[in-house]
Amino acid sequence: MQKLQLEKWLLEVDVGRTREYYKQDQELCNCLDCKNYREACTQMDPQITQLFNELGIDPTKPDLLSEFGEAEDRLHLYIGHYYLAASLIEGKY
Repeated sequence: MQKLQLEKWLLEVDVGRTREYYKQDQELCNCLDCKNYREACTQMDPQITQLFNELGIDPTKPDLLSEFGEAEDRLHLYIGHYYLAASLIEGKY
């Protein structure tokens, strides 16, 4: 377990347990939006990639993904839900 300050929350994160979850075989959606998101994950800003790695999360495997259409210049906006084995130590739930 490690403590991690994430914005206004202090979390106690079980990185090993989180990594184990993402090592499991998971059926991935093959719709165009999900494929596009997984491809975009390979081109994420290094700071975002580092945060996912520190948390033990595989960004290409969200539990739930929603796409909000094309915004501008072929830019698509997504929101993803990820599994994280952690406890909230400080901050509002």
